[in-house]
Amino acid sequence: MLTTRRKFEFAAVAIFLVANLAAPFCVGELYPFTVSPMFCDQPKEYCTFEVFDESGNSLAPAAVGLHLVYDGNPPGLGMGIQAKPTICEFGQVPSIGQIKSAVRNKFDSPKVYPGVATITVKRLHASGCDNKVVEVIEEFTVSRNVENE
Repeated sequence: MLTTRRKFEFAAVAIFLVANLAAPFCVGELYPFTVSPMFCDQPKEYCTFEVFDESGNSLAPAAVGLHLVYDGNPPGLGMGIQAKPTICEFGQVPSIGQIKSAVRNKFDSPKVYPGVATITVKRLHASGCDNKVVEVIEEFTVSRNVENE
C-alpha cells in the first residue's frame, strides 16, 4: 500500500517526466527543456578578434561587428537570440579584405568607440584538433575618417 508521501513523490516525478517530454514541443525553449542538440556542430576552424585603441586598451570587438555568434540554436526555431550582425559566419574564416571593409564601415560611425582615433585589430585563427592551435594571422590598424566626426 502506498503512503500519501509516496503517492506525492510518484506524482511529482510523473509530472516532471511529462513536462520534460512536452515542454520542448509546446513552448520551444524553456530551461531546462530544449529540443535542440547542444554542441553537435563543432567548426573545423574559426576566427576570434581582439581590438585595441591607441594606448593598447582592449575594446569590445562587437562594436565593429567582429564578435562570434554560435548559431547552434537559431532564432527561427523558437529558441536562441537574434544576435547583432557580424562578419563572422559560424565555422567560416572571412578574408582580410572583408574584415577590413567591415571594420572601416562601422568605425567611421561617431557612435563606435567615441574619442578613439585609431584602432588595432588582431585576428586569431583557431584550427587543428579540438581547435587548440591558435595563432595571430593578421594585425592591422584602422584610422577614423575625420569627415564623419
